[in-house]
Amino acid sequence: MKTHIEEKTKRDYIEARRVAEDPDSVEFPKIKITGENYEVTGSKKIISAVIGWLRLSCLAFLFLGDTIVSTLGDNGPDILKDANKYVKENQVYFGAMAFFGLAMIQNSMMQSGAFEIYINDNLEFSKL
Repeated sequence: MKTHIEEKTKRDYIEARRVAEDPDSVEFPKIKITGENYEVTGSKKIISAVIGWLRLSCLAFLFLGDTIVSTLGDNGPDILKDANKYVKENQVYFGAMAFFGLAMIQNSMMQSGAFEIYINDNLEFSKL
């Protein structure tokens, strides 16, 4: 998809080459293209931070689950003992989901999809 600036610049370049004494000395005009990153804010940023802490907690439970359950002894909640049993039976799956699955969800929450295209300091396209 060509912008109107590209078409005008191309026409000017062709015309300049046509009328120049030495067409090979005509250079194509410099086009300055700039861009910026747009930070994600609000609820998506908070959810991403919560998922990050959940991810770290899952990885800590993977490696320290036995220590946590034995420290609490018989007074610990049954759900914690059942979770530790599940983690021990499925260590590879639990570790992969905690490390890769939650990281994928966290990263998808941090993408805004917003961008703007400036050509020679003129706004050509915006998706904000």
